[in-house]
Amino acid sequence: MARTKTPPPPPPHQTMRQTTLFDALPRARPQQPQARRAQEPDALDRKLDLALSAVFGHQGFRPGQRATCRAAAQGRDCVVILPTGGGKSLCYQLPAVITKGVTIVVSPLLSLIEDQVSTLISLERCGGVPAAHLTSSTKETTSRAILRELHAAAEGRIDYPTLKLLYVTPERLALSENFRDVLEKLHRANLLARIVVDEAHCVSEWGHDFRPDYRKLGQLRSFLPGVPFMALTATATQACESDLRKSLKIKPTAHAHRTSADRPNLRFGVRDFSDCSPVLFQRPFTHRGASRRWRMSHEQTPPHGHAIAAPGAPHAARRVDGVWATNTPSHWHAIAATPSPS
Repeated sequence: MARTKTPPPPPPHQTMRQTTLFDALPRARPQQPQARRAQEPDALDRKLDLALSAVFGHQGFRPGQRATCRAAAQGRDCVVILPTGGGKSLCYQLPAVITKGVTIVVSPLLSLIEDQVSTLISLERCGGVPAAHLTSSTKETTSRAILRELHAAAEGRIDYPTLKLLYVTPERLALSENFRDVLEKLHRANLLARIVVDEAHCVSEWGHDFRPDYRKLGQLRSFLPGVPFMALTATATQACESDLRKSLKIKPTAHAHRTSADRPNLRFGVRDFSDCSPVLFQRPFTHRGASRRWRMSHEQTPPHGHAIAAPGAPHAARRVDGVWATNTPSHWHAIAATPSPS
């Protein structure tokens, strides 16, 4: 009787496995690599955050502020177009605090300059930021002391100037040879941090008649090569922005931040009252919030400021001259003012 041959065992890779409950379960898909974690803050970010809290008392940046402060601290040109109250000042004040040297701020508004300096030197958290201004209202002894210190720092007689921010008017830059000389010395000593041009739309067609010397600020580039510029304004069309970039010789690689000036909570209306009748100012105040009535001259403003106090107007404001007539401006429901700050 022939013997039946036993079949050879299957190759190892063909060995049958016992089916178990585990084998019946669906296999988990291979894990995808985890999303890249958010970039950790670098040394500059940490420095900005620390100064923001310790000096200015803020716990966070508004949109666009951090990127602008980083660009300024890195020595780049910047163009910042933010509406009033949008946080433009912090975009140059914070970099000025953490970088070496003096930041020169050019502004045409004397009242704004004085307010900015007063606010900086009275910051309680850090004992105040060293700031000053050279304007027509600066005492002669103070002007001499400021220039004396800047010359001493530029010439190496002291290690660095005390000031971090120095506010000046465009006329000071245009007319003072002594001041331009000290800027050149500071630049050669690597102690001129940046030039900030506030209300930069005055450089363009919008307002060069308002401050003709603004048109000359671009000349600073010729004897201050390499010094970064920052231009700030509340409103500017694309044409105006292009013009101010050209006039100030802003580099093509400049950091730019623009936010819409639209204010949904504001309503605008224009009506012609040729007889200057105060009827406009005596209309009942049925809407919420404050309103502003514009007049074309200071002489016309006070009578209408008093006219607002007629029945139906809970509160009245006098002529606005850069300061409010009360410490609680939110109490005013109407303001009589002129369109020009002068």
